[in-house]
Amino acid sequence: MTEVKLRNDQWRKIRGFLNENP
Repeated sequence: MTEVKLRNDQWRKIRGFLNENP
């Protein structure tokens, strides 16, 4: 269940970047 957490963290970072640069 660690892989999922890592992926979620990456997704969160990507989402934040996209949100800042729509």
